Amino acid sequence: FRDANPRVALPRILLVIDEFQEFFVEDDKLAQTASLMFDRLVRQGRAFGIHVILGSQTLGGAYSLARSTLGQIAVRVALQCSEADAHLILSEENTAARLLTRPGEAIYNDANGLIEGNHPFQVAWLPDTQREALIRRLAEQSRQARYPLDAMIVFEGNIPSDPARNGELHRLIEGASDAASVGQASLPASRRLTPRIWLGDAVEIKQPTELSFPRQSGSHLLLIGQDTEAALGLMGTAVVSLAAQRALSVERFGLSGGIDSNDEFLGTPSSSPTLNPQPSTLNLSPLLIFDGSPVDSPDADLWRQIAKAVPGVRLVAPRQSFEVLQELAEELASRDAARDASRPPIFLFVSQISRFRDLRKPDDDYSFGSSGADAAPSGGKLFADLIANGPENGIHTIIWCDSYNNLERWVSRQSLRELERRVLFQMNATDSSNLIDSPIASRLGTHRALLHFQESGAIEKFRPYGLPKPVWLNWAAQCLERSAPLDEATDLDGFMVT
Repeated sequence: FRDANPRVALPRILLVIDEFQEFFVEDDKLAQTASLMFDRLVRQGRAFGIHVILGSQTLGGAYSLARSTLGQIAVRVALQCSEADAHLILSEENTAARLLTRPGEAIYNDANGLIEGNHPFQVAWLPDTQREALIRRLAEQSRQARYPLDAMIVFEGNIPSDPARNGELHRLIEGASDAASVGQASLPASRRLTPRIWLGDAVEIKQPTELSFPRQSGSHLLLIGQDTEAALGLMGTAVVSLAAQRALSVERFGLSGGIDSNDEFLGTPSSSPTLNPQPSTLNLSPLLIFDGSPVDSPDADLWRQIAKAVPGVRLVAPRQSFEVLQELAEELASRDAARDASRPPIFLFVSQISRFRDLRKPDDDYSFGSSGADAAPSGGKLFADLIANGPENGIHTIIWCDSYNNLERWVSRQSLRELERRVLFQMNATDSSNLIDSPIASRLGTHRALLHFQESGAIEKFRPYGLPKPVWLNWAAQCLERSAPLDEATDLDGFMVT
């Protein structure tokens, strides 16, 4: 820093953590990582201008910060406490804090807790009005000095996440309308990404939890649990984000080809109009929603709003599911035969899978009425084939099931293995263990979920999105409406070349 900025003083950083003992409530990976970070900060941070202030009501308990780390903190302030806490805060021989009686009476010790370092004092009381006046003065000084301040991060754990606060998603939706006016070919390469969705805010200081859908086996998503608001909010936000990415794709006249596994949604400009030599057999919507909610339920209202607001969405009722599955099966066969990676991805959302009888896994067939070769495949067989072979051909599925028992009745073990990415809401320990080999989902609270990757065993806790607010949904609809793609010509007669 000094070499790069010789005329600038190295700024100091003050890290204040209240109730730091919460890091050590359980002896888990979080506590171990926090212990290592604390140790490095208090040992080396002061030499680099990084200072730490830790506060806690007690240092007692089964797990705590290592004594070697506490030994590096020379300055101690002890208020009235028990003899055991006095030993921990000051030293084994120093129990002076046990003798304090008056409110606000404390001991300041800058000698690593030794008795000779004790300095009794009275904590100053700052009235509320005086404190607020000082804070206003500091805020005004910072504005006048134009200090570059990052946005405050506030973790509101008692409410659902809000997709309107996702800056990257906001820019993506805005970019969809911008692309319609500036032209697709001028988009930066950073926009040419694998399709992805956002699930909610991470339970740590990082970007919102997201999930990509590359063209490889297992690239689906399973949501399981009875948290209806979280499941619908997550799926609704995913539909909007995918529609925005589709608006940035090259699926219109004059652009073709040039898409690989990392370039799902964007092609390359072509100098002249070309037709796909292996066209799709059907004109399927890129966003299919199997809506299993009752017609008069709030869930159905949400899907109708999304279908009305988002271009390219098609709602499918349970009675229409088998017909659409047949269309998807034909499209899958066409893509598999053509091996054409330029065809745009298709996403199938299944909301409340237990309402779709046609998707239920096929039972063992012991009938002798017709040969197996002549019998038409059932809806469950078509759905299982779609799960097994869809991702490699750009057809991905996002399924919500309310319970593990229903999941077992509808999805075979083989298909379940293909659903490698899973989001778990709160459930009992047995179901959690059956799904991710851990009972951890039973300890989830309200507005919490887990993202689990079956292949690696990685687990990420996050706060799922709530139901999209009408104001945000209307804004997204206006942006996407301005970027709606032109109609495609389906045969040579549809082209006019001048």
